[in-house]
Amino acid sequence: MGANSNIKSKVGPLLIILLALVPAVIWFIVRQGTDRFNDYATTTHSLGQLSGLIGMTLFALSFLMTTRMKIIEDWFGGLDKVYKAHHLMGVLAFVLVLFHPLLLVIKFVPSQLYLAAVYLLPSSSWPVNFGIVALLSMILLIVLTIFAHMTYQKWKVSHKFMGLVFIIACFHVFLVTTDITFYPILKYYMLGISFLGLAAFSYTLIKPVLHTSLLYEVSKVNTQYPQLTLISLKPKGNSLQFKAGQFVFIKIRGSNLPKEQHPFTIASSPSEKEITLAIKSLGDYTSQLKNLQPGTPVEIEGPYGQFDYLTWKRPQLWIAGGIGITPFLSMASYAAGTGQLPGPITLFYCTKNREESVFLQKLEQISQKLGQEKFKVVLHCSQENGYLNTEFLGQQMNGQGQHIQDMDILLCGPPAMMEGLAKSFEKKGIKKGQIHYEEFNIK
Repeated sequence: MGANSNIKSKVGPLLIILLALVPAVIWFIVRQGTDRFNDYATTTHSLGQLSGLIGMTLFALSFLMTTRMKIIEDWFGGLDKVYKAHHLMGVLAFVLVLFHPLLLVIKFVPSQLYLAAVYLLPSSSWPVNFGIVALLSMILLIVLTIFAHMTYQKWKVSHKFMGLVFIIACFHVFLVTTDITFYPILKYYMLGISFLGLAAFSYTLIKPVLHTSLLYEVSKVNTQYPQLTLISLKPKGNSLQFKAGQFVFIKIRGSNLPKEQHPFTIASSPSEKEITLAIKSLGDYTSQLKNLQPGTPVEIEGPYGQFDYLTWKRPQLWIAGGIGITPFLSMASYAAGTGQLPGPITLFYCTKNREESVFLQKLEQISQKLGQEKFKVVLHCSQENGYLNTEFLGQQMNGQGQHIQDMDILLCGPPAMMEGLAKSFEKKGIKKGQIHYEEFNIK
C-alpha cells in the first residue's frame, strides 16, 4: 500500500493494544502502596485480577471486529485482517479469562486444596456464580466451534451466544467485590468498555433490519464451465459503488437456498452496470447456485476489501491461483475500459491444466487491447510445469527486463499457495510492504 495506507492500517492493532492495557495501568496506579506482589499469595491474586481485567477488555473489543464497519476495516487494512484480529483477540480473551479464577485460587495450593475446590464451585454468592456460568459457557461454545461439524449458519448462530456469555460475565465483573468496586476510575473505564462491546454486539443483531444492503436480482446464470457458476446481477435501485478487486456479502432471497450471507469477490469491472460473480462449487451452498433463476432477488452488502491495484504505483506482478483470478478479472477489465495502470503489469494465471483456464481468452483480449508491454498474461499449468515458484518467476521477469525486487506483488488463490509464495518472496529480500493479498476465511 501507499505510505498513508500503511500507517492507517496500523491504527487498529495499536488502538486495541492500548485499550487492553489501560485497565492494567490504572490498576497499577490506584494500587500503589498496597500489597500487590509481596509474597506468593498476593502475587498470584494480583495476576488473577490483571488477567480478568485485560481478558474482559479484549472480550468486549472483539465484538467491534464483527460489525464490518468501514472505519474499522480501514484501521486494520482490510476485512480479512479484521477477522484475523477478532480471532486472535477471542483466543487471548479466553485464555486470560480462564486463568483469572485459576490464579485467584492457586494461593490455596497445595496447603488448602479444599478451599481451592470450593472457590471454583457454585455457591450462595450469585456474583461468583455468574462468573462460573460465563466461563463454562465460553468453554462449551469454543469446544463446539472447534470440534462440532456444524454448517456455516449453525456456527454463526452459536457464535451469537457469545454476546449472552459476555452479558453474564458483566454481571460477575460489576457485582462481585473487587478493585473495580473500590476504585471509581477503574469501574468507569470497565463500564465504558463493556458498554462499547454490548453496543457493538447489539448492532450486529439489528443490522439486518437497518436496510444496509442493496437489492439486486439475478439477470443471468452461466453454467457452461465445470465446477464454476457465473452469476450476473442487475440493480433494482441504487447500484453498488466499488473498486476493482473488492468483494461483497450476498444473501439470496426467494429461493430454496438458506437465507444466509456468503462472501464473494466481484469479477466484473466497476464501470459495468451489472455485477458478475464467478463462484466455484466447493460445498452444498455454492453447488446449488447454478439452479438460480433470473429474477431471483439478491441482497448485497459491501463492498469490502483493500485489494485495489491502483493503491500501489510501481510495476506489478499479479499471481492468481484457480478461482483466485476473480479480483484480477475485475482489475484487468477496469484497466481495459479506463486505461488506468500504475505501470506495466504481468499476470501469471495458475491452473491445473489448460481446460481450467476458462478466463484466459478474455484476459488475452484485454492484453491485446492494452498492449503486452503494459499488460501481459502468462498461463502456468501445474500438470505441465509444476507448481509456480519464486525462482521461475524471477527468471521470467528478468527475461522481460524487470526485477521482482522493484515490483509490487499481488496474490490471490488458495491460502497455502499465497502464504508459501509470500514467505519465499520475503526470503529473497522482498519487503513485506511489497506483497499484498487478502485471505477471506469466514470460519
